[in-house]
Amino acid sequence: MAFGTFLFALSIASFAHASLGSNSDVYTTNGSSVVRSNLFEGPVATALGGAGRAATSPLESSHLNPATLALLTGYYFGALYSAESEGVNSGASKYHLAVSDANEDVAFPASLTYSKVIISEEGKRDVNEQEIQIGFGKSIAPNLAIGASVKRLSEDSLNGPSLADYNGSFGFLLIPTASLGIGLVFDDVLNSPDISMNPVVGAGIQYLLLDVARLRVDWDQPQKSNPDRKGEMMVGLESLFLGEGFSLRAGEKWDQYHGRQLGSLGLGWQGPKLGIDYAYEKDLDSTDFRHLVDLSLQF
Repeated sequence: MAFGTFLFALSIASFAHASLGSNSDVYTTNGSSVVRSNLFEGPVATALGGAGRAATSPLESSHLNPATLALLTGYYFGALYSAESEGVNSGASKYHLAVSDANEDVAFPASLTYSKVIISEEGKRDVNEQEIQIGFGKSIAPNLAIGASVKRLSEDSLNGPSLADYNGSFGFLLIPTASLGIGLVFDDVLNSPDISMNPVVGAGIQYLLLDVARLRVDWDQPQKSNPDRKGEMMVGLESLFLGEGFSLRAGEKWDQYHGRQLGSLGLGWQGPKLGIDYAYEKDLDSTDFRHLVDLSLQF
């Protein structure tokens, strides 16, 4: 059985058992927690301000917009790591494994990722989270692709019960010209009673600037606990003129929802089989920062 077909069958089975959830940014409103979906984040999109809903990335596409999986070719395996500092002796370590199959013999490109997050407060491990996500994409017309994903999140807290829940996302990708991509994504659309999720609607564009650079612009908006309809604006620019597979990246995020502004820088190298990416992101109004790195193999 092709890998993509297997992942599709597994995702259907996961939905059948769903009580229906996601991640680690928790906000409390009227006594109930709302969790934001950002457990998985990679260095490519982070270096570009978080933008990427209209772009392909072998290790990140399934989480940014599963419809972009339809544009991948080949088989990829990768590992990602990020270290985050948030205040004195507090932060998080995130570990991810990702595999994507977009070979010619699969019914549709698909991706499987495993994530483990360790959150520390004042030097002590406070929360451990694990997530398994399955995504797939399919071209339904020459210039249009659709995709969907399902994930299971489990959370173990030193000061609370162990929880587990499921959720899903879906997206669309329109490519009106060879230089322009437009993405639309609906994240965490299912009700999640055990780990309360905040559905997010996001949109993005990617534009090729004369074979010199790629411009990404994204916008997303959480749908719960957001009476003022605040969102995030993300802008990133990636170089294409260096040759030899090297890329320089820079981006900025204006996060109205959390009241912060983030700046980011990164670089990447993609060889015939091996690729590596790095990103540094800094909260411009505090001392919070993080480093992200990935290593990918293409077969």
